[in-house]
Amino acid sequence: RVRAIHERIRGRVSEDVGAFKRGALYLAHDARALLWVHATLVETSVQLYDACVVNLSEAERDQFWQGSKRFARLFGIPDDVLPSDWGDFRRYWDETVASDEIAVGRPALEMAEFLLGGKPTRSMRWYRRFTAGLLPQKLRAPFGLPDDPEDRASFESSLRAIRRVYPRLPARLRYI
Repeated sequence: RVRAIHERIRGRVSEDVGAFKRGALYLAHDARALLWVHATLVETSVQLYDACVVNLSEAERDQFWQGSKRFARLFGIPDDVLPSDWGDFRRYWDETVASDEIAVGRPALEMAEFLLGGKPTRSMRWYRRFTAGLLPQKLRAPFGLPDDPEDRASFESSLRAIRRVYPRLPARLRYI
């Protein structure tokens, strides 16, 4: 079903953004686009597990990556596009983040406003700081997210608190 939905999502890029020029064709089922979405899920999962539970060894990271490939295939990502192991995945991730393929355009800003906008409550400020802390640095300012030493300290403090509390939570809360 997800693959069928992606087949219908197509259009033209409405603005120059990063490596993409206005008018370029966008296909959600493009293997490279799908790989990037999959990679964000893998990277964030490992990043949060390391920060909030325990640091994974390189072998455990590779085992996680290998297991994630089955999920990737279900979404139509062919084997020849998938990095072969965790080391290749890290190289792909680092190179892609550093490239001009990853940039913030109007659609991303609209989605961020939907997810992170709203009333500036204390919890919403925390949520924005936490989101900023998880993003690659180059994306924080374009999204208008906080990124100063106080924000970074708040993010790090949150991670330490989660790491202390998480193991004590009942399974029904840990495994959502």
